[in-house]
Amino acid sequence: WNAGGPCDVGAHPAGISPFGCHDLAGNTWEWCLDGFQSDAHLARQRRLDPIVSTQGNVRPLRGGCWRSIAPKLQASYRNWSHRVVQHITIGFRLCRPA
Repeated sequence: WNAGGPCDVGAHPAGISPFGCHDLAGNTWEWCLDGFQSDAHLARQRRLDPIVSTQGNVRPLRGGCWRSIAPKLQASYRNWSHRVVQHITIGFRLCRPA
């Protein structure tokens, strides 16, 4: 809680995922591509594509940040913010095909 800022990638090797991903929770909130919907989990149950919609001005954030309390420090925890907000606690993850 309130570590003073985000850490370098890989600074917490004990938290690496089974797939080799670092920092999925607790470094910065991660922007998601889809638009925020409070019931998105219901729509995803019926689709193979995890993106529900890219419409709207509100985007989901996942994973908590260095200022989050413990219950929010999970990759599955969803928060939201207006898509034009810039804040030190919000970031994004770059992905590439394996």
